Amino acid sequence: MSIKHLLDNLFIIQLLIPLFYSFSQTLSNGQITFNFNGAVDGNFNSITEDSIPTGILINEENSENSQIIIAGISNQDENSFSIFLSVLQDTVFPLQTRTWEIPGQGNEDDPLSLEALTIFLPNIDSSFAEQIFDIVTDSTDQSDSINLEAILEQFSDDLYLGLSGELDFHTVNDTFIGVSFNIFMVKPAFYFPPHTINIQDGQMDLNLVLNSSLLTDKKVKDQRMASINRCYPNPFNSVLGLELNLGEVNNLLTVYDITGKEVQTLLPRRLSQGKHVIKWNAKNLTSGPYFIMIQSGNTKKVRRVTYLK
Repeated sequence: MSIKHLLDNLFIIQLLIPLFYSFSQTLSNGQITFNFNGAVDGNFNSITEDSIPTGILINEENSENSQIIIAGISNQDENSFSIFLSVLQDTVFPLQTRTWEIPGQGNEDDPLSLEALTIFLPNIDSSFAEQIFDIVTDSTDQSDSINLEAILEQFSDDLYLGLSGELDFHTVNDTFIGVSFNIFMVKPAFYFPPHTINIQDGQMDLNLVLNSSLLTDKKVKDQRMASINRCYPNPFNSVLGLELNLGEVNNLLTVYDITGKEVQTLLPRRLSQGKHVIKWNAKNLTSGPYFIMIQSGNTKKVRRVTYLK
């Protein structure tokens, strides 16, 4: 996988947008910038040379709590990337203005339990970026989530963990999220003296990119409701197969692009209740991620697919 391929396919966005298995979810993307110094010095800017923003924030709600995933990738030079990742455990949805203390509550000997887990991998080569891509996108038919444990285990010699600092969500509204942050980080691998990095003057400027129609409503286990059982192949080239289970009420199947703009309405004719397979031809569209929403009565469910020409 080449560096250009990683960037052309919006590496971090494809990396971290899970399928919509949560009750509700919003997606924002934009620019993440900061300076860092210590064992490694440099600056981080999640805008690529062709002005593609590769910083992202996902706020999702499930049955027990809500989660905020922040990530970005910075192309340091031809063969080097820096990756920033923060996973915050919250109790409210949607996101509100607040200041997150790092590492927050939890057991510091078990990073996966931390309320504010922050990871930074500075100046890693493209092969490591590819490995992280493989780990994060490794999923089952039941879920599609970040495998943090695998990242912590496999890249412990290269990553830094947030030891102190804060993430200040100073602006949160219907269209924009503004965050300021400063984080002191340490490498968990044993070094004497310890290897540390200080992230300073961090700033995130993120804009909501999906409209409210792509938020999933709370699930109701009712066999009369519709669902998208399978999208194949994914990623796909030109034609995507969709296995649907249609309910008793009227069903609407709609395709949206990454900005939340409606691209196409499928199901042009009324189909009977039960299982159906339909084909979507995207040959006239540009490559990238798309969201397919099926609506049955007041219930909405969304699946993400990736079109690669």
